[in-house]
Amino acid sequence: MNRHLPCGVIFDASKKKKELAATEEQISAPDFWSQPEKSQKVMQDRKRLEEAIENDKNVASLTDDLDTLFELAAKVNP
Repeated sequence: MNRHLPCGVIFDASKKKKELAATEEQISAPDFWSQPEKSQKVMQDRKRLEEAIENDKNVASLTDDLDTLFELAAKVNP
């Protein structure tokens, strides 16, 4: 069961993954480091995206754990 779909507007993991892929493409460009200020901002964006994706994974895992606990509780106390 995927109970965190309604939050997709706020926590759009697939969008964040696409943004991260685009950022990684920028970073792999040969002249990426030629503009230090721009490079620093892109690297900060990359870190922010990686953290958001990891947080989404953690929330999904915790939500699944809660679903399981609720299902077990319902079986014990019908």
